[in-house]
Amino acid sequence: MRKTKVVTSEDILLKLCQSATAVLTKATNSPVHHAAMVQKIAKTSLKPDLGCFVLFDGGFSGLVVINFSSAAAMEIYNNYMQPV
Repeated sequence: MRKTKVVTSEDILLKLCQSATAVLTKATNSPVHHAAMVQKIAKTSLKPDLGCFVLFDGGFSGLVVINFSSAAAMEIYNNYMQPV
């Protein structure tokens, strides 16, 4: 008999973090790390200097917010624009 694997919210959130990290690492050709922080929020804001958010809904609903300081954003952008 085949076992059913239960996918939790934490599993989905970890996969989202790993995916975003992998995309940024590949795009910039330099290691990028994420801070694992999950919280319920009542108000959404983009801080400090550059940010984006993605809202998703379905079997799992939520909001992914990614914020960068201007220095980090410029470093990522500069690395992204460098020829390989």
